[in-house]
Amino acid sequence: MIVIFLVVLLATIPHMMLITIFKACNISAQYRVKIDLGNEEYRKPGATNSLHEA
Repeated sequence: MIVIFLVVLLATIPHMMLITIFKACNISAQYRVKIDLGNEEYRKPGATNSLHEA
C-alpha cells in the first residue's frame, strides 16, 4: 500500500508542478502580448506620444 501511495504521489507532484508552470507561462505570455500591444500604440503615426513629450 505504501509503495502504491508513493508512486501516486510521485506521479501527481510533477503533474501539479507542470500545471503551475504552464499557468505561469500562460500569464506571462498574455502580459507580453499586452506590452507589445501597448508599444504598438506608441509606434502608430498620429498617436499621442505623451511618452516622448514627458
